[in-house]
Amino acid sequence: MISITVLLMLSGFFFLYNTSKRAVLELPVKVETWFQGNDAIAKCIGITLLLTSLIGLTANLGVGAGVFIAFLIFMMLGSLVILLAPLHVITYKRIAISFCVFLLLELILS
Repeated sequence: MISITVLLMLSGFFFLYNTSKRAVLELPVKVETWFQGNDAIAKCIGITLLLTSLIGLTANLGVGAGVFIAFLIFMMLGSLVILLAPLHVITYKRIAISFCVFLLLELILS
């Protein structure tokens, strides 16, 4: 459950990052070009994904711990996206592979 909420939060933040006017967006992928062209829809989708992950964490961990963990994950992922996206380290293939590995580890170890 935590892996899915982290993926939702990463996706939501990445949607909002790509709609920003200040971000340096070079060599965008087709999806990122769509985000930049449809600002309002991408922002609504990004905020919805962030709220969905917050609701998932609060349902899984409780209100206090869920909100606290959500803010910690949001700050961590936000920092990583802002630092690594301009360097093109964050790709959809790497996100998918990382998600599969962490979900498998979460299911095995829990």
